[in-house]
Amino acid sequence: MTKKLLLAASLVVGVLAFFGGPASAQYPEGPSASVDATGVLAGGTINISGQDCFDDPDDIVDVTLEGELIAQLPVAEDGTFGGPVTIPADTPPGTYTLEATCGDDVLSIEITVTAAGVTPTPPSGGGPLARTGSNGIDGLWKIGGGLLVAGAAATLLATKRRHASA
Repeated sequence: MTKKLLLAASLVVGVLAFFGGPASAQYPEGPSASVDATGVLAGGTINISGQDCFDDPDDIVDVTLEGELIAQLPVAEDGTFGGPVTIPADTPPGTYTLEATCGDDVLSIEITVTAAGVTPTPPSGGGPLARTGSNGIDGLWKIGGGLLVAGAAATLLATKRRHASA
């Protein structure tokens, strides 16, 4: 009886691990934004681009630096947006957060502003912001599949032993 309970429990755990997935994989990707350089001169221009901003194709993405509106970029029908953004010339050197507002989502990008005559920081990575969470369940598929195989093997062994002893 203990073997049957153990076998049933391992099969249930295997099925749950095989078909279960993290909740984050069930939610769609949100909007994202990136810049062509993380360093810019005060008074200089950087290009910002983004995707998946589907609130309303006629919407405008507001770009702010420390709460000050510095650009407005149109959203295309496919949810993309982008264009040049000029950093105010009176911005003191330092690290700032550039924010692009897409509907209710605020996309933050850290940039470094340098004074005129100073070489700005070269781009590092240049890709979109990292998304936290998991997009895949590969590990759970492997674990669940392994548990299902182990459960099936245990069932076959128990059946063969029962027939051999009868």
